[in-house]
Amino acid sequence: MMNTVSRKTRKPSIFKISTYPSTQGIIIIVEDKTEEEQTKRLSAIGQTAGMVGHDIRNPLQAMISDLYLLKEELGTYPEIIAKEGVKESIASIDPEYCLC
Repeated sequence: MMNTVSRKTRKPSIFKISTYPSTQGIIIIVEDKTEEEQTKRLSAIGQTAGMVGHDIRNPLQAMISDLYLLKEELGTYPEIIAKEGVKESIASIDPEYCLC
């Protein structure tokens, strides 16, 4: 593989150069691999983004589930001053939570 800059476009290009002996000399084959390498690179970036999204989404989903259970359980306790503090904390995490 050889990295170079295109004279026409001034963009980086990647070429694969292969040489083969023949009875008449050497055969040189030059293949433009720029698009193929860019596709591989973008694919790797997409896979990485998917893994990062998955790693972030899993803990958030667990937090949302726990928050739901906390709200449900909080409704079963009698009204006390400490309960108001917990309600305010839940409302800061979940803006849709009603402090009713």
